[in-house]
Order: sequence, then C-alpha cells, then structure tokens
Amino acid sequence: MHRALDIPDIVYEIFRHLRPFPGRSRSDYQLRVLANAARTCRAFTDPALDLLWQDLDTIIYLLNVTHVVGPLYLIKIHGQCDRISDNEWMRFQYYARRVRCLSPHGAVRIDDSVFIELSRHTNGNSLLPSLEYLKWTAILSSQISTLSLIGPSLRRLDLRILPEALRHDEEPPDDDDLSPLLCQVFAQAPFIQELTISACGRPASYLSVTEAKHLRFLDIMGSYTTFSDPAVVHAFSNMESLTNLRVTLDEAFTPSSCSGFSNLQCLEIGGPLLQIAQLLSMINSRRLLSITVVSRTKADLVQCLAPCAKFTSLRTVKCYIDRFENHIILSRRLSDLIKVFLPMRDLESLELRVLKERLAWSDADVLEMASAWRRLTTLVLVHSHGNDSEIPPIWSLRHFARLCPNLTQLHLSIMDIQTPGPLPVDAAPVSEHALESLFIDIMHKRQGPVAELEAFHVAKFLDLLFPHVKWLNMRGVSEWGTVLDQVIEMQRERLTNGISA
Repeated sequence: MHRALDIPDIVYEIFRHLRPFPGRSRSDYQLRVLANAARTCRAFTDPALDLLWQDLDTIIYLLNVTHVVGPLYLIKIHGQCDRISDNEWMRFQYYARRVRCLSPHGAVRIDDSVFIELSRHTNGNSLLPSLEYLKWTAILSSQISTLSLIGPSLRRLDLRILPEALRHDEEPPDDDDLSPLLCQVFAQAPFIQELTISACGRPASYLSVTEAKHLRFLDIMGSYTTFSDPAVVHAFSNMESLTNLRVTLDEAFTPSSCSGFSNLQCLEIGGPLLQIAQLLSMINSRRLLSITVVSRTKADLVQCLAPCAKFTSLRTVKCYIDRFENHIILSRRLSDLIKVFLPMRDLESLELRVLKERLAWSDADVLEMASAWRRLTTLVLVHSHGNDSEIPPIWSLRHFARLCPNLTQLHLSIMDIQTPGPLPVDAAPVSEHALESLFIDIMHKRQGPVAELEAFHVAKFLDLLFPHVKWLNMRGVSEWGTVLDQVIEMQRERLTNGISA
C-alpha cells in the first residue's frame, strides 16, 4: 500500500467522493463500499466509518448496535428498557461519536426508557457528542429524547414541538409554554447558530430565544404562532448576532416606536401588509440584502413597500401577494410598485407576484428597469391584465439583452406581439447573453390567425437576443407553440455550422 494512504486526511478525502451529492440520498452501493472499506485495513477504518455514520436519516441504526436496546424502539412499549452492559455502551459510543447530522424521516417515536437507559452512561453529556445538525420532533410533556441528543457541538436545530397526543377532530392548543424546553436547549447548546421552530405555543414563550447569544438564523414562520405582542419582536430586534429572520405577524401587531435588527441581512415576513410595513419601518440595518413579503390582505402594496427605500444594500426582493379576501382586481401602473427599488443599482433578483392587480407598463418602463438594474440575474413579474391594459411589445426584450448581461431567468406576465415595425432580425449579430429561462404570456391584438412567417421572425429575434436559452414558454396564442422548436433548431444549425454563439 502506498505510504500516502497512511495519512488519514488523504484517505478521508478519497472516500468523501463516495458520498452522494448534496440533496441526494445515499445509495446502497455507496454504503456498501464504505462499509467494505472500513473492514479492509486499519488505515481505512476510521475515515470510512466517519463518512458512513456522518449523516443519519434515522437513529434506529444507532440503537440497533446494542441488541438489548434495538428491539425496544417502537411506539407503545410496555415496561422499561433493559440495562445495557458497559461493552454495549462502548460499542454504541464508538459509532455515536461519528454522527454529525441526524434528520429522521417518518414518524417513528422512540420510547423514553431507551434514552433514559442510554443517558445513564453519559454523565449528563449528549448521546451524540459531535452532533452539529439535528432535525427532531419533540413532545412537549416528554423532553428526555430531545435533550439527551443536544450538546455543545450543536449548531443547527430544526425542532418540531407537539403537544400531547390529540384526536383527529381536535385543534392543537395555542397556549403551551415552550420556555422551559427552549431554555434547556440553549443551556446545553450555547453556541447554536441556526434555529427553526414549528410549534403551537404561547408567543411570549419565544422570548427565551434571546438567550441564544450566537444565533444567526431564526425561522418561526412555519409555526402556528403569529406574533401580535411587540415585546417579542422588540426582543428579537436587540439580538446583535441575528442576521436571518422568518416570522409571521398578526393583524393586532403594533410595534413600539423603536429601531433594531442592526445586523439583519435576510428577512422574510408573512401577515397583513399594514403590519409588515410597520415592522419594515422599525428595522435599522444597513446590511439588509434580501426581503421576502408574503400576504393575502387588501392593504396598499405601494405603501407597504415604501419603507424599503432606506435599504440601499438590497440584492433580492420577493413579493407574493394574493388578495384572497375580497377577490378585488386593482389597476395601477407597474412603475408605482417598482419606483422604490429603481435607485438600488446593485439589485440582482426581483420577483413581484401580485395576482389580483392589473399592471400597465410600456417599453419605457422596460428600458427604465434594464437601465437601473444592470446586475440583474432574475426578474419575475406576474400580475393580472385586462384587454385595455397597456403592455410592452415583445421587441422591448432588446433592452434586457443590451443592458443586463447577467440575466438568466426572465418571467413576464404579458407582452404584445404587435410591434411598431418589423423585428430587427437581419442586421443584429448573435449576442453573448447568458439568459437560460424565458417565460412570457403573449397578447396578440390583431385579428385573424398568426402567420407562420411572423412566428419564425419572433423565433429568430429571440435567438439573436438570447442564443443560450434552454427553457422557453410562450402562452396566449396557439401558433407560438412552435417557437421553442424553431429556436432549438436555430441553435443546432449554428453549432453545426461552427458559428460560436
């Protein structure tokens, strides 16, 4: 064996490539290869086992290494867990110290007696001493399993907290006090940096989150809890370490006259637009890079977005507005919505999905957007439209091709095929634009069927502007279904002829 393989770091790096890509599950083949490598020689054992046990999707694997504990993990266990011997504990610990990530799938519940027996050997320490990420479902009245897994090494926690077992026709309570559990979590994991909570608890319980002095990411948007008490949000605003926040506000939320969130970089807010605007007004961060707004209320979106004018460092803006309550279709100009963002020259991504508003815009608006946001990579404008709404012609796309070279995704609700003159498909050279995805709803105001020659001209025009487009969807007129095929054929012909696009 080559002497380089005696160095554990080199062996580990080689075996690391046997792991799946991020987001993909480990295949049986990969697991078998690592398991076989661990049995090959002593030099391979630790690196292979470290990778084999690094990420677990169930704790059952660990419980099964002790034959006494293994059969007792099912729900509704009668009696207490049998005692495990010192040798069995050493075997459990031999593998448990390698676990870095535990994210169980499914709803298997482990009986508390198992964790009580295992914890008897830890002297108050965590069962998984190297654990960095934990995704766990906890029962509020039974916290033994949760707390036995949490230790000082934990940095990310995704915690779902359930009340007592409920019948199918029962609603979960909203007045549970989560403070004792959260306080104990932060005491055992004082360096935790990312926290996601899904629970039906009393809003005041979340005041305990402020005890996490190193917390950077806080996600409580997935909870059933909406925040109306300004004291909780005010407490969050004073957390200097907090850079990412996801939260849902209640319609009764009325913040006090204060400012905070001085280091916030990413913010996602749900709830009524009026309350969202109030929270945006109290944020005093010069580092804010991303804002996402999710709402289903009837308040004025322009007034809601007005406080964003002070966030000159913004890179990403997303607004998902569905006026579900009254199904009212409002009419306004697109420029009214985007004017607050036009001074933000570093904006890279803008998504406006306002499903119950008719937006009128023109070629001049397209030019203004393309001129203002030269670094744009994603632009999504989804809105309603009427027959009398002003819409830009398809040739307005040339502004994005000329001024936004980094644009890769473009989704526009409506454009008009009818142009003031013929599309410039002859003199224009093939560009080097990087656009890959183009989605447009087409409105054709002229009477009669669309000529095939006109569809060819549009395909030629799009190919000249965006020669690398891979996803093209044009809805509204049936004849445009062949445009993508024609664009693909043009790309193929260009490559065949050796023309560099």
